[in-house]
Amino acid sequence: ELSKKFQLFVFDDEFKNHACHIVLNHSFIAKPSQYEGLVPCGTKVLAGARYTLLQEPFFQQSSKRSSTIKRVLVTLGGSDPLNLSFRVATFLKQCDKKLEVTIVTTRANKNLLWLKRRYKRVIVDEPSMATLMARYDLIVTSASSSLLETCALQKNFIALMCASNQESTIEALKGLSTVIKRVSLATLKKGFLAVPYEKSKQRRLFQKYRFYKGEVAREILSLYSDLHN
Repeated sequence: ELSKKFQLFVFDDEFKNHACHIVLNHSFIAKPSQYEGLVPCGTKVLAGARYTLLQEPFFQQSSKRSSTIKRVLVTLGGSDPLNLSFRVATFLKQCDKKLEVTIVTTRANKNLLWLKRRYKRVIVDEPSMATLMARYDLIVTSASSSLLETCALQKNFIALMCASNQESTIEALKGLSTVIKRVSLATLKKGFLAVPYEKSKQRRLFQKYRFYKGEVAREILSLYSDLHN
């Protein structure tokens, strides 16, 4: 009913049905064709790396991919409802005791006090994620928006599936990078040891999914201008 009276813009990352004029899915593996039958004919679909929502610093920050891994950043979402950060950091330390492993999270994490009591290297509510991530040799991330940020910085990474709607991203990345569906000491150790040998694979990944600064804003403003006319 609203779509009959207003111009509706929808942000979607789960491929749901929508009655709208514009739909945006900023996952870098999303394709407009995946919305056939989900939105009305004539709806403009903005999907894929071209329309990824990234803050300005991720385009400005210079970052080099390290050939050796000494510093690891674990970023599994601000709330980390599964409390995976601690397990992952602990597993990584078992893989290599010399590793410097840091967890970054937010005050939305219900396990924050528990985590800080049991793990020393915890950063809370980091104001500049781009600057922080650029300082590390390896990013262990969920297959969510933090993975997009990691790829924009072209950092070595291990992507973990932390929610069911991340499965399609994990499947798309198989063969191009280290991805893990079920986290365990064995899977993480295997992934960690594989990272140094995946340089050419990740290079292809970064070439395949390219990010465009400000493209979302320009496209939306243009579309709304056309709709008003």
